[in-house]
Amino acid sequence: MASDTHNSVNPQFRRNRMFANGLLAATALVTLGTHLVVDQGFAVRLVRAAAEAGLVGGLADWFAVTALFRRPLGLPIPHTAIIPRSKDRLADNLGTFVAENFLTRQTIQAKLTELDPAMRLADWMSRPANADLVADAVVTALPHLVLMMRSDEFRSLAVRLAGERLEQADITPIAVRILRALADSRELDRLFDAGISIMARLLQENREEVENAVRERSQWWVPGMIDKRIAKAIVEGAEEVVSKMRQPENEGRQRFRRAVLNLANELETSPDRRAALAHAKDRIIRHPEIKAWLGSMWDDLSQLVLEDAQSGPSRIRQTFADGVVTFGKILGDDAAMQAGIDRAVTRTSLYLVKWRAGIGRFFTDIVKNWDARTLSGRLENAVGSDLQYIRMNGTVVGALAGTGLFLLTELARTAIG
Repeated sequence: MASDTHNSVNPQFRRNRMFANGLLAATALVTLGTHLVVDQGFAVRLVRAAAEAGLVGGLADWFAVTALFRRPLGLPIPHTAIIPRSKDRLADNLGTFVAENFLTRQTIQAKLTELDPAMRLADWMSRPANADLVADAVVTALPHLVLMMRSDEFRSLAVRLAGERLEQADITPIAVRILRALADSRELDRLFDAGISIMARLLQENREEVENAVRERSQWWVPGMIDKRIAKAIVEGAEEVVSKMRQPENEGRQRFRRAVLNLANELETSPDRRAALAHAKDRIIRHPEIKAWLGSMWDDLSQLVLEDAQSGPSRIRQTFADGVVTFGKILGDDAAMQAGIDRAVTRTSLYLVKWRAGIGRFFTDIVKNWDARTLSGRLENAVGSDLQYIRMNGTVVGALAGTGLFLLTELARTAIG
């Protein structure tokens, strides 16, 4: 852990530390050099005083900065390596600080109001490039999801859940709407005409059966020719009735329309009718062939999705991308929808307030689980660059103070002498 931290030292920290060390080394060299000068004139003594004071100031600040993170020179000096020795206390304080200052209702609400999440979401989604990112992620995940959904266990679960939802659903309002829409449209006439055509074809195809039925029910003494004429008359009469029913204003057609409307009204008002429809729906849903059909439909749909997702230009991907952009534009123009999303985000985020003690402990536990060297290295890496300026300032300020003191001393000595 410590080696990782050392290897990840940021360049600015490294440069500042090298500069501070270089400045400290320079004052040491100047101090040593001025002591080696034979002619100790005013200028030499001035420079030596500045260098000595700068060296003392730089060493003092180096010791102070280093003592925060480790023992200077590895020596067991009291009150050094402050951060490693206080790791657990710092962890507790950090958890408490986060919980009490960041995870409050006022702080979260103020930040969410400033962020305006609904408008940010609308702006993000309305950009085609972002919609493509979402669509790509969906299409990438689709094959894995579909393959999972095609397993026997998942298919059985899906069919069972679909059946249960259909059994629980009240289809009466839907049936009423469909019947009324059908009665008000030309589709009812087409349906009626289709029924008439089926009746006409059945009459043509079953002439012999009509003759057989007449003959079986006729008296023994009635000639067969008469039976044939009676059967022919029955068929031709029925065909004539069917033919008249094809006319747009035929009474039979109108009665059929009224019957459909009456059925819709009865479904809406009659509990018995509603119960009968629900019972019929349940019988159909529970039929084994219907369950098999739902399972095959599930397989066919998943296969279509899988083939499209794996094809070159995926229609699902494009449809999804277009849908994301469209939703983003609609959201951007719909203030009520924005308010709803903002409220939902706020309600969800405020749950953090209830969990803030646990979240604070989460931060505390993470820091406590770091070893002391790792914590010290990470903190030094975060703030060490600025701390090096303290060392530089200490060296410079020490040199200036040494210069000032030397000049004041010389001035006093001259005044006294």
